[in-house]
Amino acid sequence: MTGRAVRVGRHVASLGRWTEPLDRLALYVCVALGIGSGIGYATGSIVGGIDAHMVWDASTSYPTHWIANAYVYPPPLAQIVELIHPIGYGLFVASLMVTLFCALWYCARKWSLLFVVGWLIAWRFIVVAPGAVVDAVLLGNVQVLVAAALVAGYRWPALYSFGILTKLAPVLGLVWFAVRREWRQLAIAVTVTLIVGLASFLVDPGAWWRWLAFAETNASVSPLPLVPVPFAIRLLMSLGLIIWGARTDRYWTVPIGVGWSLPALYDWWFLSIWIGAIAARQVTRRNVAHQRPIAIHAQAPAG
Repeated sequence: MTGRAVRVGRHVASLGRWTEPLDRLALYVCVALGIGSGIGYATGSIVGGIDAHMVWDASTSYPTHWIANAYVYPPPLAQIVELIHPIGYGLFVASLMVTLFCALWYCARKWSLLFVVGWLIAWRFIVVAPGAVVDAVLLGNVQVLVAAALVAGYRWPALYSFGILTKLAPVLGLVWFAVRREWRQLAIAVTVTLIVGLASFLVDPGAWWRWLAFAETNASVSPLPLVPVPFAIRLLMSLGLIIWGARTDRYWTVPIGVGWSLPALYDWWFLSIWIGAIAARQVTRRNVAHQRPIAIHAQAPAG
């Protein structure tokens, strides 16, 4: 057993000599794309970042009917962005684009290069799926940040609050902690979410009532075509996947389940949350690796 573990360790180390340079290259590419797109959007030399504009101009008045490019998230994100309006849209969008591309790298590391190449292929040949992740980033959509928060939430569960208070579906990820009886992590995630939500409500109670009214009225409609699988079915599929993952130590099931259970699921956009599964696999591998020496040591005296 020990000899096999040593051989596996040497194999992983040898792979590291190849993967680490690719990770660095992917980081450089993502940062360059973030800076380039951010400066382009900030100066107006590149037209785009529709979702970034939506967040910047967010209004918690909420439309009666769901229209394209309207702010439909719960109030906290709009309230936070309003606080930073003095910095101006240029600095905001430039910082956002760099952050989003870094979040892409955090989730996918060397595989970020594959998504960038896929985006170039999609742009050239009009094939949607390969470029969906980078397209979401270039729009300024926060889904990649949600994916990164899910990955980091394994260690810092307070980060779940960001996803829950924007995309809602990450609340399903809390099932991971409940099934595993990790009550401390669950309590942290729930408490931070409630504190942020309560603070937002106290700042503007009317915004929350308007959002709830909007959500109730538009729960079953969308201004854009959705994946033709009913939400209830997707929710049950995701719940079953996450429960199975929690019982078998597969944290990668959380971003997969959350991405598939988004209330409004457009085309291939779930991929921009699914990419979190790449980093989530490494999270649970490291956790198991840290536990393995303890188990070996405990068995040694019996031999």
